[in-house]
Amino acid sequence: LEQLAAEAVEGCPTKPPESSKANYTNFDHSELDQGPINTSHVTITSRLISYWRSRLQSRLKMLRPDIHRVGCAAAKCPETSGIVNVTVACIYGEGGQVAQVPV
Repeated sequence: LEQLAAEAVEGCPTKPPESSKANYTNFDHSELDQGPINTSHVTITSRLISYWRSRLQSRLKMLRPDIHRVGCAAAKCPETSGIVNVTVACIYGEGGQVAQVPV
């Protein structure tokens, strides 16, 4: 699942992949203007994953009780304009799939 998430964020796409082998995906793309406030892409990533875990995990368990594993990845892609694109994906799968991070 972590590999699927890494493939989903490669190149900082603005939209999630059309199809996925996994059961459920959380995906977000942010553009950071590296002006006077330099927000770390690590901060953005950790805030998104924390939000997904705290706000969406119980709903996901209710809708899809068969999902027991998650793999997440993030990509940071600086642009020549000074904007930094950050893309984060967490892909969830059934208990039989291998992932490094249990839900």
